[in-house]
Amino acid sequence: MTMDRFQFLVEQHGVTFTSVQREAIEHGEGPAIVFAGPGSGKTTVITWRALYLVIHHGVSPSDLVIFTFTKKSANELKNRLIAIDPRLAQVQAGTFHSLFLRWLMKHHLLQKNICNEKQQRELVKQALKQLSISQQEDTVRLHLQAITLLKNSMIHYDQLKVTNERFREIQQVYQSYEMLKNKQQLIDYDDLLLDFEQALHHSLSFRKALIKTFSYIMVDEFQDTSKIQWLGLQKLAYPQANLMVVGDDDQSIYRFRGAMPEVITSFHQVFPQAKELILGHNFRSTDTIIAMSSALIEHNVQRKSKQFVGSKGGGPEVTTYAFANEWEEARKIAQEVSSLSESKTEESIAILARTNRQLLLLVDELLDRKIPMSIDDQQALLFHDEYVQIILTILLALRHESANYQPIAMKLIEQRFRILGNTQSAQEVFQSFTREPFTPAKLIPKIRSALALHGKSLDRFDKVALLEEKAIALGDLERMLAIAKEHQLTYENQADSKRVMITTFHGSKGLEFDTVFLIGLHEQAMPHHLAFQEGMRDRQRQLATEEERRLLYVAMTRAKKQLMVSFPYIVQKERVQPSPFLTQIGLYRKAKSEQHTVVKQTSRFRPVAQEALPAIDDCYRHKIFGFGYVKSVEIMSDKSHKVGIVFNKDEVRFFHWETVIELGHVSKVDELTKERT
Repeated sequence: MTMDRFQFLVEQHGVTFTSVQREAIEHGEGPAIVFAGPGSGKTTVITWRALYLVIHHGVSPSDLVIFTFTKKSANELKNRLIAIDPRLAQVQAGTFHSLFLRWLMKHHLLQKNICNEKQQRELVKQALKQLSISQQEDTVRLHLQAITLLKNSMIHYDQLKVTNERFREIQQVYQSYEMLKNKQQLIDYDDLLLDFEQALHHSLSFRKALIKTFSYIMVDEFQDTSKIQWLGLQKLAYPQANLMVVGDDDQSIYRFRGAMPEVITSFHQVFPQAKELILGHNFRSTDTIIAMSSALIEHNVQRKSKQFVGSKGGGPEVTTYAFANEWEEARKIAQEVSSLSESKTEESIAILARTNRQLLLLVDELLDRKIPMSIDDQQALLFHDEYVQIILTILLALRHESANYQPIAMKLIEQRFRILGNTQSAQEVFQSFTREPFTPAKLIPKIRSALALHGKSLDRFDKVALLEEKAIALGDLERMLAIAKEHQLTYENQADSKRVMITTFHGSKGLEFDTVFLIGLHEQAMPHHLAFQEGMRDRQRQLATEEERRLLYVAMTRAKKQLMVSFPYIVQKERVQPSPFLTQIGLYRKAKSEQHTVVKQTSRFRPVAQEALPAIDDCYRHKIFGFGYVKSVEIMSDKSHKVGIVFNKDEVRFFHWETVIELGHVSKVDELTKERT
């Protein structure tokens, strides 16, 4: 009767299982590891196994524990459990942090208050101030990230190997942070993991009492487990070992938080008798997308080999677009998205990039076109950035001397100098700006330099640089401010839209879309240059490369029907090549015959014809530097040209000619025109 009841509910919900899914669902006692690739129905296995254990094994729902890694996934899991059977609302499902906290509080083992994220940031800022280190937000974020990584790896500040000044700073900030936190009788959420593991280790009574409250454990996204979480799981599972873990080593992308992808491949070392299953059906993507993403991830060495079979059949080929620069990439992709939005109104679209900085220009283009979208992180809004707002405020104060902007601008400069420990007079610095001609494109770099508006990550610096480029394109401050206001209103009105999703590769984890655009896939972004630290050994470089490749794999496998990738040839005025990952899987080939992709090189910089080249002493007007005379013309290795132009005071500047012509930054003028101007 019990089996009939389970099957009745399965049929009632219209669910069908593959043979491997059913084997995983019907697994009873003992350890098991389930390798679940993208779109393989892992949540289906977890939720229906919970019901199977309740119905077939007579397990009380409250005796089941299911760990997840985010609040969002925990809530989704709970909703799916209840939808299957209301009794499953009693299952103990949640994140490691939430369940560990609940158990520590229940047994009166939590002696301190937990600080929230805002308090954590303030504590780090205090630690940085004590050490006379800049307290700008980028620095705070990087140190919080480092502390999380070290705690999840169970490394105390006095155990950290100091091999260079960077690690010395991390150690000092970590130590100061801990002392400040302890002085206020606080713990952070990473301390919860450490405290829980210590309680299990030192209190036999706590451990015995706790394991009596559940009989089966399941872990979702097991590949994201950190060292401290893994040790806790082992203690909780002993001695019955009724532990099932579900995950995919190919989707482990959080090593910077302490996740250990190798834990999933070493599960058998701890539980040699564990059953191993591979969910080999991909119910999400077309065969084309499965084949291309599989071809990518197979280049990783440290992984479990897996084969996937699609259920949707073929599909459009993966298309690669090559663009002249980031601006053109943004324009063309926005046009394509606009067209898709009009023709396929019911289908979901996502635009994904390695970093938020790469999404800035695209978001600008979409806002210009008033395309409904959902932005995962406001860092993708150019005019929302703190440093950009500082610069715009100072520009307003310089433009409108009689208005009330100057006191605000002065206050911002003073605040910035306090953060930097700069003893300069804010009044004198502001006055130095007033002595310059009011040209936003020229003033922005001066303001940026004077206030050191850049951080250890390149994101903020790049946003200011992009603001400078936007100033060149728009020219007028009032026009820039009008666009900024219009974009903010458009964003606020469309913030809840699910039509087009804008997020990073990391932010896309766990999501799926009909059509996916992966933008900015050049050599500096994928693999990202900041993933490789100076002095890395070959083994460390291999691990970093494989993590980056897994990240691209995750992004590719979000697509259900259509996948399009793109890259620019010019990034921040520097020439770049496509990501080596694209070359590895044939998405970028110089050969004419293409089996897996069509490379559309839209408006790539082509060498200027000989008759169109400037002649020595020709007069040109540059949007920023004004009038100048051509001094030299040099042919580069790729047949493009480097042109030297002499401006005022014999100042010589060199330009990649094809770039400035494409962007419209220079125009030829005759002497008469120059004199009249």
